[in-house]
Amino acid sequence: MLGLSHTRNTVVGNEALRGVSGGEKKRVSVGEMLAVRSVLGCWDSTTRGLDSSTALESLRHFRTATSLPNQDDGRLTTIMALYQASDALYDVFDKTCVLYEGRMVYFGPAHRTRAYFEELGFERATQGQTVGDFLVSVTDPKERIVRKGFESSAPRTPAEFAERFLKSELGRVNREEMEKYSREILGTELKARYMESIAQEKSRSLPKTSPFTVLMWAQLLALMKRRMQILRGSIGNQFMIFASFVIFGIVLGTVFYNSPESTDAYFSRAGAVFYTVLFLTLSAMSEIPIPFSQRPIVIRQYRSALYLPFLEALSQTLVDIPISFTTLVYSIIIYFMVGLQTTAAQFFTFFVTLIRKWPDFIEGLPWVFWLPTGLLDFWHLCIFRSLALLG
Repeated sequence: MLGLSHTRNTVVGNEALRGVSGGEKKRVSVGEMLAVRSVLGCWDSTTRGLDSSTALESLRHFRTATSLPNQDDGRLTTIMALYQASDALYDVFDKTCVLYEGRMVYFGPAHRTRAYFEELGFERATQGQTVGDFLVSVTDPKERIVRKGFESSAPRTPAEFAERFLKSELGRVNREEMEKYSREILGTELKARYMESIAQEKSRSLPKTSPFTVLMWAQLLALMKRRMQILRGSIGNQFMIFASFVIFGIVLGTVFYNSPESTDAYFSRAGAVFYTVLFLTLSAMSEIPIPFSQRPIVIRQYRSALYLPFLEALSQTLVDIPISFTTLVYSIIIYFMVGLQTTAAQFFTFFVTLIRKWPDFIEGLPWVFWLPTGLLDFWHLCIFRSLALLG
């Protein structure tokens, strides 16, 4: 429906990573709106930055999404503010709302807007002026043109515009439609059926006031699945990270290769351990901007009642646990090339120390969390990610 099947294996992208085009990003937003089954969508200058053909294509997809009936046998209402809309874009809409310094001076069918203001005594500057530009000029005292014979009767102030609209035939039709909606929908069986359908969709264990439909564990599973799909899509980056750890481990192990066990090599051994931990700490710094860059997306999806933000942080931490095996390979290379003490207790002490310094401070094996310090760092990690996502 949205024409995105050819981008199934393409990332959305950002300022640094090339992804889908601008029009396709708009359609991704439309798909997200359909996924949350919203009944009211508000969009501000959604066509800004797009060329005319892409903007028209995006609005047609909004038109299609709005016209599709949802599962409650209703329709999605889309409210959109456009900047310099052409006639082709304007014709996509059903109704138009014109505001003049905070006062509503028109709300009605889009195809009757120009005729309404012409009846008030205004005319277009040129025959080729678009309807959108004409409506903007009407609300600007320096740009609007009054027709001959209407100099004394044409409205001038926002209050006069609003008063003329309320007394017009379109104003009367609007009031009748609102009264009809209140009479036929609100307080009737349709509203009761709608509230009942919402209650049936929710999990029975959730409180009635909760905006979510599933329990936290179901949200966590869904987020973990999404996180695994994200990692699968960037599998090349994961291999590069693994390769960098192996290469640096070999280089560092070569520098301190087979350090003597005497006190003469005390500083060499300490330097090997120091640079080993330093590399992991610096690697962790590259992970810090990621939660902040994801913050707008998480907040938007949280407001859409998709999941709780701390579950997003927890899912990332749990899914990234297997990546800690990279640290195991890294520690094995350095440990045995440097020639540190070859006992199991000392090796795993070295490994646990490194795994707590892995990016995001701890993403280790499950048994590491049994340690009090490991549990504390794990809890701090979840708190850090949640704060970074919420701000």
